[in-house]
Amino acid sequence: ETIFKAFGRALRMAMEIDPRAAGHIPSTKGVL
Repeated sequence: ETIFKAFGRALRMAMEIDPRAAGHIPSTKGVL
């Protein structure tokens, strides 16, 4: 579970740094 949370945090940070990533993963909340 900890690794899963870490992955989610990293993904969120990556999306914040690169807004273009949000277009590729619009349903992040659904995945998490």
